[in-house]
Amino acid sequence: TEPYVNNPLRVSRVSEDHVAAQKNKDGWMDLCLVLDSIENKQDEKFTSAVFQQVLIEVFRALAETSVQYPVPLRISHPSCVRLTESFLTDRAGGDRVQAVAGALFVLIGKRFGIYDEVRRAATNAADAATGLVADLECVSRKQGVVLAVEVKDRELTIAQIDSKLISARSKKVQEILFVTQKGVKSSERKKLPDKIEAEFAAGQNIYITNLQSLMEAVFALMPESGRPEFLRLVGAQLEEFKSNIRHRRAWSSLLEKA
Repeated sequence: TEPYVNNPLRVSRVSEDHVAAQKNKDGWMDLCLVLDSIENKQDEKFTSAVFQQVLIEVFRALAETSVQYPVPLRISHPSCVRLTESFLTDRAGGDRVQAVAGALFVLIGKRFGIYDEVRRAATNAADAATGLVADLECVSRKQGVVLAVEVKDRELTIAQIDSKLISARSKKVQEILFVTQKGVKSSERKKLPDKIEAEFAAGQNIYITNLQSLMEAVFALMPESGRPEFLRLVGAQLEEFKSNIRHRRAWSSLLEKA
């Protein structure tokens, strides 16, 4: 009789006796089987294993849940930047910033025709395992990888630059761009100009930019229609790379208020 309890559980006992009242009879019988097994075994390890598996299945189900992204027909330049910054306040292990950067570079390719496609892997996949030079590869059909983009939600260090240079050289990628949210580590900023000059002399072009500054410049250089398209592309990135449901719902919620 408890009004806040889910309808199928408003019975005196989870048992086969109440299967007739259930809409999903097979699901109810499965639930009875699992709970009966736990009660009969009375084994802590077994109970823990079942509980963990339930959580895994819930996670999988949520990962497959479709989220609607209500992109506004129009959005101003400042509002688009603010909305994206609000989304990025939760660092989320790099998941959100990867989606935003991925969408931005897809948009640049489509609108400016500098390259034909952007390759990206899941956020938690190591570049070496995916075969990518960096987090994003901007690819031309004629020239191959024309720009490697490494996205950082933490301060950038020279060691991180060196690490990317090794993979860039091995794949003969000359241009590499580091997009950061936090800038360069303060103790290494003075060394950076000399580092960039030395690598230029060796044939490597290194660029470093702030994500917000890059967004502002890109939105200013294209028609108004580019901003709603960017918002759609962020949602597409979140879906394609199966971002956590929390991040997808957060983006959807922000779009509803835009």
